[in-house]
This record gives sequence, C-alpha cells and structure tokens, in this order.
Amino acid sequence: MRLIFMLLFVVTLLLSGRTSGDGGDSRGFALHVSALSEAPTADRPIEVAATLTNTSERAVQILHSSPLTQIQIYDENDRPIVNTFLTHDVGIVHMLKPNEPYDPDTANNVTGKRVIRIKSPGTYRLVGTASFYIQTEEGELGEEQKITSAPYEIVVR
Repeated sequence: MRLIFMLLFVVTLLLSGRTSGDGGDSRGFALHVSALSEAPTADRPIEVAATLTNTSERAVQILHSSPLTQIQIYDENDRPIVNTFLTHDVGIVHMLKPNEPYDPDTANNVTGKRVIRIKSPGTYRLVGTASFYIQTEEGELGEEQKITSAPYEIVVR
C-alpha cells in the first residue's frame, strides 16, 4: 500500500511540472508568438508579439516578471541565436480573465512595440516560453507554470 501511494505521489509530481510545446496545456493557457512585420529584413527591427491567453472558464490571478515571455530565435540548423535573457521587473500581478489575450511585454516597452533584430537573411523559428505563477484563492503562490509556444517560422530577407 505504501509503495502504491509513493508511486502515485511521484507520478503526480512529474506531471505537475510538465511544460507544453504546442502553445498550450491542460491547465487552461495558450501561448502564441508571431512576427508583426510584413517583410522582415536582415539587420532591421522586426516587430514581434507573444500573447498568453487564459483558455479556462474562470479568471485567474497570475504573478510574473517582465518580460513574461522570453522569445528564442533558432536558425536553419536549429541553433539558438540568443543565449542570455534578462529579467527587468518581478512581482507583476494581473487578473487574467477567460479568453483574454495578455501581452504585457509589448505594452511595457517605451515604444509600445517589441522588436528583435536578426543579422543575416534566412529562415528562422521563433519559440516563446512564458513563466508565471498562479495565485491560489487563499492568496498563496501555486507552482510555477511554464508554457512553450509552437514554433513560428519567419523568413528574413
């Protein structure tokens, strides 16, 4: 009996820390990354967006840092272009309503735009990872949520 309990406990722990790589997960969130620039050009600013959406039927309060979503750029050989990410602010709280798209990273930029720069022409993939905590009804922090978007392909000329 004790062995069965321990086995169930370990399986629960493993499943609770899982991430999703298809833009969503069973916890009721979806993450989508896209390039807003129509004709991306090498060594020029490329406007991008990363939107987290609450796909559940109830509002949840989340706690996150800025940026909420780190966007990794992969080249044609599947090598990451950026190796270091910075966190500017911590402790941002937001009530995320059902089906509400949330993109604080664009809104918090001075220009109102989030841009990346890719030095060389080619085909690249953008993959976003959002990290945040859900605040429980008792006001405590739940486990960290990490959601990875589906890859978004971008052709840079």
